[in-house]
Amino acid sequence: MSIKRRIRKLETLQSKTNGGLVIIAYGPNDDAKELQRERFGLDGPPLGVTVLLVNTGVSRSKE
Repeated sequence: MSIKRRIRKLETLQSKTNGGLVIIAYGPNDDAKELQRERFGLDGPPLGVTVLLVNTGVSRSKE
């Protein structure tokens, strides 16, 4: 598992238990809502979690 994936997983778990902020960076070819579903499932983020979607303008590298 790549370090980026580990950090993303840890950030998601932390936000689910404590609430807080999750930053999802996406590029021009990415679907922001799909990335959010990938992280939190179909129900979306739990209560108390703020999701900040950031368009970087650069395509994500495929893992």
